[in-house]
Amino acid sequence: MEYGVEKFFDLTPELLCVTGTDHHFRRVNPAFERTLGWPVSVLLDHTLLDFVHPHDLDGTVAQLRTLRDRGASIEFENRYRCADGSYRQLAWHAYAEPTAQLHYAMAHDMTEAALDREQLHTAIEASPMAMILVDQQGTIEFMNHVAEELFGYTRAELTGRAIELLVPDAHRARHATLREEFHRAPSARLMGARRDLVARRRDGTEISVEIGLNPIHTAHETLVLSAIVDLTERNLAARRIAEQARQLKEANARLTEIAATDGLTGVWNRRAFLHQLEIQMQFALRTSRPLSLLMVDVDWFKAFNDEFGHLAGDAVLRQFAAVLRQQARRSDYVARIGGEEFAVILPETDRGGAIQLGERFRQAIERQVWSRRAITASIGATTTRTAVDQRELAPDWRSELLTSADQALYASKTRGRNRLSHADDLHAPPPDGQTPA
Repeated sequence: MEYGVEKFFDLTPELLCVTGTDHHFRRVNPAFERTLGWPVSVLLDHTLLDFVHPHDLDGTVAQLRTLRDRGASIEFENRYRCADGSYRQLAWHAYAEPTAQLHYAMAHDMTEAALDREQLHTAIEASPMAMILVDQQGTIEFMNHVAEELFGYTRAELTGRAIELLVPDAHRARHATLREEFHRAPSARLMGARRDLVARRRDGTEISVEIGLNPIHTAHETLVLSAIVDLTERNLAARRIAEQARQLKEANARLTEIAATDGLTGVWNRRAFLHQLEIQMQFALRTSRPLSLLMVDVDWFKAFNDEFGHLAGDAVLRQFAAVLRQQARRSDYVARIGGEEFAVILPETDRGGAIQLGERFRQAIERQVWSRRAITASIGATTTRTAVDQRELAPDWRSELLTSADQALYASKTRGRNRLSHADDLHAPPPDGQTPA
């Protein structure tokens, strides 16, 4: 039995530790090093508080004081410093053992979930219509500024309150039942189709609304995003009603974009990239305008990971993606398509424009201040232009376009890296003796 407990302590992905009432670590499991990068031997020379983010320190101290004075158990979250200087969001469960004067604590890494939630809140805030995010118990988690204006409440006044606060008294009981029914079979839908819905503002006035419900699935629960359209002025011209429907569609499209985002870097993922590439090629076909594509690769990334570790490598990928986004035009689409490889779709961009923009990306990455060592990029560019009389895309257009960009990227690597090559210029042979990684 003792062996089984020890094995669990060593292999569990959760961070487990034992501290004294003075908060000094007495024992930590290997998950601390796997998650945070700190060797066990280093942690045993410190207290649990030594690695807490300065802005979270007072709250953490207060929680631990409560545990010491009242015993039992507590739960709290804070940001915890990693060996590379970055921070991870941890959710703690701590238990007191008064007899032995020890505290037992378990921490779960919530970093990715926190990033996903932050991205979701950002998308909601950017929506042109009123939107409210509600958890499975009907508690308001977030609302955008348009919803604040519509209902007359501030975000602080409604966060943590029941959504039924916005429902007239006569409909509240029925609304709670409808909410439970929705969670039994969640799907995107209009609420109250073919009948009027009424919402209650802070001043007590009631307004006619149309509500679109969108389930948002997280690792722990299903949230509901409500997109709310004020129909008080429904007697306006049909053009305005059509515009409201368009806004609702755009709001749903933003949610789809969240699902298409790369979790590490925040840029689009490979699936979204391929979908957008087809859209842009169809547009190029209809308009006979050029379309360019860049393949961008982090130079010597495997060697970097081998020397500094994957946490440092992840930090490089995040900063690398941020540089691409900063340098991209509003019409461009930046995506991470695998490992250290990124792609940038350049709509309505000819060969000259692709080379100019690719050089802008390359030089910006070269000029960046990198924490470990200098980082550079190899870039392959390709440009396509459909004929004026062309009516449809060739069956293998996508593979040809991607292969062309990959070949140009390969040429950049064989010619020494930290450079851009365009597929149109591949007739020039690479220097002798140089091969890509």
